[in-house]
Amino acid sequence: SKKTIQIILTEECIFENQFGTSVTTNPHGTVRGASVSLSGGGNGFKRHTQQPAGEVYLNVAMRKHKCDGVEVPPSTLGCSITGIIGENMGGRIHKFHDVTISKLAQVPLIDTCAQCQESDDVLGGLMSGAGFPVKRGTIPQYHVNRSFADRRYKVQSARTYFYLNEAQCERNLDVFQECLEKVSGATYGTGICAIKMTALGRPQLLLQLSEVIMRTRQYMAEVVGGGGNVLTHHVLPEELEKKFEQAHMLKDAPVQKFLDKITYDKEGVIHLFPWSGIIDENQQLSETFRVPDLKSGRMVRLLTQLTPKEEEMFRNMIRRIDSLCKMATNLDVRIMVDAEQTYFQPAITRITLEMMRKYNQNKAVIFNTYQCYLKNAYKEATTDLEQAKRQNFFFGAKLVRGAYLEQERARAAALGYPDPTNNSFESTTETYHQTLTECLRRIQDLKDKGEEKKIAIMVASHNEHTVRFAIEKMKEIGILPQDKVICFGQLLGMCDYITFPLGQAGYSAYKYIPYGPINEVLPYLSRRAHENKGILKKIKKEKRLLLSEIGRRITNGQIIYTPKGNYTPV
Repeated sequence: SKKTIQIILTEECIFENQFGTSVTTNPHGTVRGASVSLSGGGNGFKRHTQQPAGEVYLNVAMRKHKCDGVEVPPSTLGCSITGIIGENMGGRIHKFHDVTISKLAQVPLIDTCAQCQESDDVLGGLMSGAGFPVKRGTIPQYHVNRSFADRRYKVQSARTYFYLNEAQCERNLDVFQECLEKVSGATYGTGICAIKMTALGRPQLLLQLSEVIMRTRQYMAEVVGGGGNVLTHHVLPEELEKKFEQAHMLKDAPVQKFLDKITYDKEGVIHLFPWSGIIDENQQLSETFRVPDLKSGRMVRLLTQLTPKEEEMFRNMIRRIDSLCKMATNLDVRIMVDAEQTYFQPAITRITLEMMRKYNQNKAVIFNTYQCYLKNAYKEATTDLEQAKRQNFFFGAKLVRGAYLEQERARAAALGYPDPTNNSFESTTETYHQTLTECLRRIQDLKDKGEEKKIAIMVASHNEHTVRFAIEKMKEIGILPQDKVICFGQLLGMCDYITFPLGQAGYSAYKYIPYGPINEVLPYLSRRAHENKGILKKIKKEKRLLLSEIGRRITNGQIIYTPKGNYTPV
């Protein structure tokens, strides 16, 4: 049966987009201007809620109306965002397979920051127990700033997790694992689950690790010149030995130990530090990230001192991530690690690539995400592709435009570091297309060498121009839909006129489905509905296409018509 319910949020929220329109909750937490229908039946999602299983549709009305005595502005022209509750995952997926669409699930877990009323509580997840002294030479982008402790600031279209304690991270792990099981049972080897790394550990550790990675790049530039990632220098270990010998450090035992742990191949150094050991073994971070300083002639730390408890927290975070990747491999489900803010992203990418090295030995199971509104997106993606080639593992990537644009710009201005984002939408599109083209070029090069499917890419975009560009480039370079190395993804309830024709034309197409208990899915859906206001033209076009299709069916006598498809997505 269908019934109308209210959206109850855990706190007062204001959702805004770039056009200045907003949906507001009152102090009691009831969303104004949103009508929600819950349809479906069956058993409840017993671990989390007593609400019936089924689908949630968040629809916002087309005209002005009053709710709680307040006039609500016109909204999204009847757009619908959908989520899945409880045991109804399989039914929806089987419907998708009938029209050649697979699914990508995300778990919009409850916003734990609602339980942190004081800013100090929120800030605590970003502060080191050993303190966070600002020393000369550290990078401002990776400093903790109280003004940006609430990472939801100027972010409406991305899920934010706040650290409470290790027990909360374990609960998040349980829900991610449950989602993997649901995806596996409903998709038979074609499904994908999206996760966020900040849900699985203390964000402060990712912040510090990101600074270590960037300081390592600075160190490499100081020693051998140039810039960029360590592996792009193509420096042989012998060249580093000469530098240390000139500084009269080569015979020192710590320097020899440092050289012994460098990862390299015939083309040069790949990593200065033993990342495989950091991921697979119980190495102490504080003792690992030390480099020979040519000026002082001694070993210096690149990482702020961690307490024993923080070392344990890092090991716990890696254990949780590793267990998810191992489970995904066993269940034949792929994992896409979502991109987050730039001050976390170097660490997220580094850990994700190590999981790729470990689990992507036979096919792309683990995917990293690249936000193309960032100026360095093309360079970072190219570097990671090169690492996958040199260390011989399958590479998976999801390309998106990005979700943190306004926050990144505001934070850069406040903390005084260069804005990491592109200046315009056109520049972002150019970066997206450039990055995608490089991936396609490398896919074809590998195909010509007989190494097929070493690279798998998801084009996650609602932009028609980008989707057309991808299809045209595939044809130009010689990549066929049946090669199953490129797939396309859109949110459930958005741009169906892009997704379904792609699937019926033989391309791998996915719908991105929020999955979870009703009290946690609804706040996420409300954000997505509000985000839809930025694509009003697409919704108008979709309505025109639907009316045109209704007319075609009436004219051709095909009132009841179901497109058929039979293929296996990437």
